[in-house]
Amino acid sequence: MDEYLSKNYKKNDIPQKYEDLTIDDKINIFIDRVRWWQLDVADKIINGYIDEDGREIPKIPDSNFATLSVVLSYFEMIGKYCEGYAGKSKARHYFTKGFLIISKMMSWSGSLPFTDEKIATIKKIVEEKLNTKLEKEELEKINIAQFNMRGLNEETGKVLYEEARCCLYHNGMPSRKIKFGDFAETFVMISVSGDRNFVIYNINPSKLPNELLKHLHLYEEQLRNEKNVDIRKNFEKRFDYDIIGKKEE
Repeated sequence: MDEYLSKNYKKNDIPQKYEDLTIDDKINIFIDRVRWWQLDVADKIINGYIDEDGREIPKIPDSNFATLSVVLSYFEMIGKYCEGYAGKSKARHYFTKGFLIISKMMSWSGSLPFTDEKIATIKKIVEEKLNTKLEKEELEKINIAQFNMRGLNEETGKVLYEEARCCLYHNGMPSRKIKFGDFAETFVMISVSGDRNFVIYNINPSKLPNELLKHLHLYEEQLRNEKNVDIRKNFEKRFDYDIIGKKEE
């Protein structure tokens, strides 16, 4: 049987010796793997798709947790590849780094003000998902004027790592700070805040795979550009470490 290195590349398609791989070979394998074996699969899970025979395949019901579990590793991976980190661990650091890199490239940063009507709608949706009396009391403290997207920043990346990525990995579910909703229109994730001790992060999992697929396309364009010497050098450092365990000299 042929050994597949990615969806469209078999081991026999590339030089037998790893040292003979060109950077284009490495980019081809990396992009093909991430696109078709991770992000595209997650998108199909949460959004459904049209199969090769033209049939409409619906999304898998109740797939929020599964989708996030599939895609959240993307942030840490991008952080390590962009920085050229050839080592183990430091997951929190590189997850946050990757989140900021992606957020900047995708223009997730910044604030998007809501109308009072929109705020009231979101507040109602959030209130229905709260579990305790204390949470509902805290929600009432939220000032309508403050009830806006805060912009996605380093703090957001840390919360996403701790409350979503780690909780899903270790506990099988995100923390109570993470709520799901389909009202995130511009950003993949929004934070609703009033009292600084009470922050809810609302994630729309159906948007996340497609947003990350767009980022992967932009990252590929950077890698293909020979003028981006440092970006390509860092990519190769991490790729070499992942494939053959080659550490930085």
